[in-house]
Amino acid sequence: MRVQSLLLADAASSGPDGKIFIHGTGVNSVQAQSFPWSQPQIAIFLVLERENEVAGSDHELALDFLDPNGN
Repeated sequence: MRVQSLLLADAASSGPDGKIFIHGTGVNSVQAQSFPWSQPQIAIFLVLERENEVAGSDHELALDFLDPNGN
């Protein structure tokens, strides 16, 4: 499996015709004045491309959110 696209945005939605609407994209970092911190909403838009050999098998996806020190 390969990541084809990954975007952070303010919001994302899809229409009945399958079109994806991404609003406020271009987010590449999130800044906080203090911790704990709350973000009211953020969207992660992810497109995965599968290889033929993985069709029909289960997959697990994990997203880790790290600070600048990798913690």
